[in-house]
Amino acid sequence: AVWTLSLRFLLMSLVAVVIAFPLAFKAMERYLSDFYYRIEFPWWVLPFAALFTLLVAFCSVISRTLQVARRNPIESLKRE
Repeated sequence: AVWTLSLRFLLMSLVAVVIAFPLAFKAMERYLSDFYYRIEFPWWVLPFAALFTLLVAFCSVISRTLQVARRNPIESLKRE
């Protein structure tokens, strides 16, 4: 049940990572090419950042979903 509630948000996060990946790679290559002592952009940085971003999104969505699922519905109805 928790997985189905958070799947939509995680899919949006994955789409954002897929769109940002080539843009970030090109931007970093262009930025680093302007330096006098040029360095190569390590290939592993962007996949690591993408995985870290998806992990943070997954943990935050799952924790919030579990928090809401465990809440007593009577308390929510009392406030409204």
